[in-house]
Amino acid sequence: MAAASAAEGGEPPPALELAWTIDYYGGAPLVLGGVLDQPVQLTNESRAARNVYNAMQHYKRFSGTDEEYQQQFPDNHKIKNSVFKLRMEKKKRDRNR
Repeated sequence: MAAASAAEGGEPPPALELAWTIDYYGGAPLVLGGVLDQPVQLTNESRAARNVYNAMQHYKRFSGTDEEYQQQFPDNHKIKNSVFKLRMEKKKRDRNR
């Protein structure tokens, strides 16, 4: 959710900042503090955060309909729908408190 919010101008989560840093330097070194020294969960979170951010940024810039987006970019559309669904569920939970 935080990566999706960052795509809309919010604060990026640490996992997304890590992914950007790795991208900026053309990849992380494999050893000596690099990828192989990082917890698997952190590298997975970074990759997922980047995927969500990129999909939401892409959707935001797309000028066609949602149906066209689904046809042209099915993987990004699934990510976008997951984000929207999670946001709706969160709103529901927040209202019921």
